[in-house]
Amino acid sequence: MKRTTHQSRSPLAQSRRKSNHTQRGTLGVLSVVGCLGIAACTAAGHASAEGDIKVPFSPPVSWKASATIGEFEIDGGTANASKCLKVTWIDATGAEISSDTMETDGSGTASGQVPAGSVRWEGKLVDCPKPDPEPEDDNRMFNPFSGQLNFTAGLSNSREFLIYGAPITPSDDADANNLTYSFVVTASSYAEAEALIAPIIAGGVGTPVPSTVEVMSFTTMESNLAGGRVTTSMPGKFENYRFNFNSGAFSADLVSGFNTINYQIGTWDVVEMVIPLSAFDYGFLPGVTYSNEGSSKYTTDRLEGPVGAGYSFNYSN
Repeated sequence: MKRTTHQSRSPLAQSRRKSNHTQRGTLGVLSVVGCLGIAACTAAGHASAEGDIKVPFSPPVSWKASATIGEFEIDGGTANASKCLKVTWIDATGAEISSDTMETDGSGTASGQVPAGSVRWEGKLVDCPKPDPEPEDDNRMFNPFSGQLNFTAGLSNSREFLIYGAPITPSDDADANNLTYSFVVTASSYAEAEALIAPIIAGGVGTPVPSTVEVMSFTTMESNLAGGRVTTSMPGKFENYRFNFNSGAFSADLVSGFNTINYQIGTWDVVEMVIPLSAFDYGFLPGVTYSNEGSSKYTTDRLEGPVGAGYSFNYSN
């Protein structure tokens, strides 16, 4: 596994975080279009999360992270073997802590450590650029995002980047929206791909989307007195949307209107629902593991096929 690390600060992941003592301990959160809910852990407990995203004409990508142990793993399957993966770690203020660029192994898996202080992460998966022969004049440019010498600077070399981001573990702070997202971006570099999606992440639902960016998921979850308010938003129009939480403890269906509200913001379509606290598995007994999981599947008039995703979260006190 090849890796480079650099320290930087980025506007890509701004978070709005305040204390919320009323709702602490009964959090619902949606990630990568799936959903879950629960409480903060004590020092003696543990927290871990995992999720997956399935987009049209691409192998599914799954991930898991342990907030307690400080380890993460991303698995793209054998179709994503020997590809480059850049993972960016973000703290509670929205500042970038560091980023790791690595190459997946023969099974399409990469793993590493979660830096201390990280609350969010963003991953970018792409074919590794092939090194060109060294020019005789040695006129080379260093590409800090790939960790390799770049001999094709300025040439047309667009590739598709699958970019996804989520909280490492859910936050129940007031005004925390637990934004999760995934995009397929056509660009010539990591930097260009980041610049294309930055206005969407900062502006949120209703932001104009460039033709080179395809939104695969864009979901928020906010904790309130009723439970977890979840919104999934996409450019265009939803054709269908189904959601299942904790094996049927809560479900929603857009076509029938069951447990959903549907409205538009600009050129985006929004599906909103509230998962009641009674659907969550949570508690305070020490040593007991509480688990929540959810999944969703939908199509829109702009997507080339259905998108499916899931998320689960385990914790103990």
